[in-house]
Amino acid sequence: MAYIEQESLLKRIKASPLITNFLILRGSKTLIDGILDLIEKHPIVDAVDVVRCKDCKNWGGIIFGNVCSRWSAPLAGMKNCTKPDDFCSYGERRCDND
Repeated sequence: MAYIEQESLLKRIKASPLITNFLILRGSKTLIDGILDLIEKHPIVDAVDVVRCKDCKNWGGIIFGNVCSRWSAPLAGMKNCTKPDDFCSYGERRCDND
């Protein structure tokens, strides 16, 4: 399932040449207003962006054997490897300078 950003969608619809041309040709502002009203009243999902391992500050990358430092304890002999597209609830996006 994909999620959309409601405000962004409404702005794109209002600025769309397709909508503008429809209004010029048909003059049916009521239909467009009805569609926009449906979108505005539709329930909004509280979604959070997932941080994939490849983008996480705790992931060592392929060079370091795909090891997640958050879930590994090298001194205890525990090495937890993950795939680049894996993710967990502790993922923190890596900053540009990391």
